[in-house]
Amino acid sequence: MARRASYVRNIKNAIINVFGSSSIGNFPGNKAMQEEVYMWKTSRGVSDTKQNLWKKVENDGDDGDTYMNRITNEVLKGDD
Repeated sequence: MARRASYVRNIKNAIINVFGSSSIGNFPGNKAMQEEVYMWKTSRGVSDTKQNLWKKVENDGDDGDTYMNRITNEVLKGDD
């Protein structure tokens, strides 16, 4: 259970690091009200982020590099 919580935390941090908190805002906390979570999930920034997950990273020399690749690499870099 602790390892799963660690992955969830790492994924959240990686998403913010890759997309920036200015574009998606801050994740609602564990004790957030259901309405607050819903408002965040349906926000414009989060919707845009979902649509860009599998797109190539702009202004990058690696043609195959996607935002999802960057998130995954950041999450798993501690497992080496």
